[in-house]
Amino acid sequence: MSNHFSKFVLSSGLCMMLASSTQASAQDVKSGGVPSNVPNDASLTTDDGTALRQLEKQEAADTSLNPPADLKITPPPKLPPRVSGSHEQHKSMPLGRIHTAGLIKVEALNPIRLEANYTEPITLKQALTHALEHNLAIGINKQTYQSSIYNFAGALAGYLPNSQTVYGNTHTTIQPHTHTTSDVFSQSVNFPLFQGGRITYGAIGSYDRMKASRQQLGASINDTLLQVYQDYTNCVLQRVLLRIRIKAVEVDQEQLRLNERLYETGVGTKLAVMQARTQLSLDQQALLLQQQTVRQAGLQLAFDLNMPLSGDYIPLEDRAAESALFRTDISIDSLLGQALVHRPELRQYEYLRLAANRNIQLAAAPLYPVAQYTLNYNYQSTSIVTNAPTATTSTAGVGQFGGTFNTLSSAFNLGWSMPNLGMASAANILAGRAIARQSMLQLNQVLLNIQQQVRSSYITMRTAHENIDVAAVGVESSTEELHLARIRLEAGVATYLDLLTAQRDHIQTLTNQAQAIIASNQAQAQLLHDTGLISVDTLTKGENQPIGLLPSNKVN
Repeated sequence: MSNHFSKFVLSSGLCMMLASSTQASAQDVKSGGVPSNVPNDASLTTDDGTALRQLEKQEAADTSLNPPADLKITPPPKLPPRVSGSHEQHKSMPLGRIHTAGLIKVEALNPIRLEANYTEPITLKQALTHALEHNLAIGINKQTYQSSIYNFAGALAGYLPNSQTVYGNTHTTIQPHTHTTSDVFSQSVNFPLFQGGRITYGAIGSYDRMKASRQQLGASINDTLLQVYQDYTNCVLQRVLLRIRIKAVEVDQEQLRLNERLYETGVGTKLAVMQARTQLSLDQQALLLQQQTVRQAGLQLAFDLNMPLSGDYIPLEDRAAESALFRTDISIDSLLGQALVHRPELRQYEYLRLAANRNIQLAAAPLYPVAQYTLNYNYQSTSIVTNAPTATTSTAGVGQFGGTFNTLSSAFNLGWSMPNLGMASAANILAGRAIARQSMLQLNQVLLNIQQQVRSSYITMRTAHENIDVAAVGVESSTEELHLARIRLEAGVATYLDLLTAQRDHIQTLTNQAQAIIASNQAQAQLLHDTGLISVDTLTKGENQPIGLLPSNKVN
């Protein structure tokens, strides 16, 4: 009953409000609120509807041109920019000095270098130059290249004649009383005129293998430069992360003091103090592990540089910054073209393929005749002594003639031998063809691998470059989150757990930004390696002269 009554009262009130509004509007019209030519309420219901349309137009014009004086339009709040600053501001992080007071002492050792005996600063260019001179992998390949040079020289020596020198002294006793002494000297020189191509094709094959060994040395140099660059930038990264960990411990200590003060004043809780102590211990543990990682990175750098492992080598860079090793407008097609020209592995396997083809001709050499020219010189001096008791005529034995003999002879020999009816040589020829075909397939495989490496490195470089800006967004957001969390905690409207979450997010975003910067540098170095353009100059010149293509298709 009460529900029906309330509905009736509500509907009656609405009707009265509508009636009063209609009367007020009619009075406004009669009082001159509209022009005199506009009819009143009674004339609004005419058949033609002309007056009604004029009134609607007039009201629309009045509303659009004359808004109420007390109406204030408030513009919507502006959103914060997606990323404050440009890429030039995001691509570097200042390192600053390491606060040694925040480091954790491991027994009586230095907190950073641990078991190292001394500390030595080093620049990137010094590290790369030292690696070219002292790296063990480069040294091993240098000796391999020297050995191939000597092998080629030995193959060329096959064109020289063969010389043979013989000296003999023979003493003979002819029973009963005759003694002979003979001195023989023989000198022969053999000139190989034709050996079926064994000397020629053998020398050409040795030359191709020597060139392949030289390209293998170049590939080893490229690999070492890339490895040293990655080790050096990893040292920079680990020291940046060490500073972040030190800052986290310092913030934990300040937060612990704040929670203890709030607890003493009766505002904080015991749980907040315990959480602050737990977070401090966790970050101290992370700092200890990061100190170990810094030392491990230094050991790896020293190992690749072939320097004493007892030293702690510190990068001299004062910031972690992205290096512009490539121009931003460089295309993948130009990089592939540069890789085909400068990548040493391609030329290495090309020379190995040529050497394999020469082995086929070398295997066929025994099937050809052999021609040679020989020059001989002989000198023989024989003396005969007879100790007979009576003066009787003594005659030397058969084959023994006293006196001196000088002879000079020359000969031209042409021979054609067919061992095993040539079946062994035919089998060697077929084996050589199979190896040559294998060398061709290996060359094609290396070509595909290089193309895949260049394309993959190009994608990685582009992604790493953009990832720096993405990481910068996270740093800005986490910085604001940490700032608000501190204000809310001090105002008593948030818990310490909120502050811990904001602090972890901030540390993680800082770590992500540092890793993104170093990853971009390493990705560019990897692309330099994959295109064969890596060197000390291209790795160190950076923004002064980034890699790009000139109109003449030459590298800067």
